[in-house]
Amino acid sequence: MKLLEEYALASGLKIHRPFIYKAFYPIPFDKYIIIHAGGGMSSKIYEYYSEVVSLIKEPLKQAGYEIIQIGGQQDPPVNNVVNLCGVTNIHQTAYLIARAALLLGND
Repeated sequence: MKLLEEYALASGLKIHRPFIYKAFYPIPFDKYIIIHAGGGMSSKIYEYYSEVVSLIKEPLKQAGYEIIQIGGQQDPPVNNVVNLCGVTNIHQTAYLIARAALLLGND
């Protein structure tokens, strides 16, 4: 199987029409940023997100923002965030990303 076909199969996308449908996911706040700490391979994982969160959490909270972590169940957890790893599907994740003020990730 070619790489493009593998991505299409894993994400539920059609190669000739690459579009991810968004599906509502309920969250109790409107303003948030997202952290995606996983990378699919150990060489792509940034190990210091918890330290980053400790630096930005208070200023973000004062501005009315929360921090959400997305990814798979195997992704390393980040401290002091709303952890949705392994909870949302790709369509719900697309919804969350579309509404986020910022996405921090390894890719």
